[in-house]
Amino acid sequence: MCCVHRTRRRALPAEPATAADVVVSGPWTTTGGPQPQPFLICDSGATPADRMLVFAAPEQLRHLATADTWYMDGNFAMSPRIFTQLYVIRAALGDLAVTCVYAFLAGVSKLQKRQLWSFSLMTHKTLCTCYYS
Repeated sequence: MCCVHRTRRRALPAEPATAADVVVSGPWTTTGGPQPQPFLICDSGATPADRMLVFAAPEQLRHLATADTWYMDGNFAMSPRIFTQLYVIRAALGDLAVTCVYAFLAGVSKLQKRQLWSFSLMTHKTLCTCYYS
């Protein structure tokens, strides 16, 4: 491992052993940069089996609120080892689709996916109300 990687690794928090050990706080909840925006929009904080972390920037949520079509998909291979699934919500943008929401799920239960869906719809309704008001 080269010294650049070692230096970067020292700046990162220790890797948690379980989903329950994940603490997302301070700069890790924002997009960073000169004008950081909120990025962590939901932390279920529930038991490790039900843990759900949802990330999206305000611009991504505004795009989602105005999109006619959403695409939702779960991926097991790209998920960090302490989570079961990375779930994304994408929205059409011209001929492409852009990822608007990233969710790390500790489980794959129907209840957890329903909670994510409900949370997304609540966020969508709130944004639509703000966007179109």
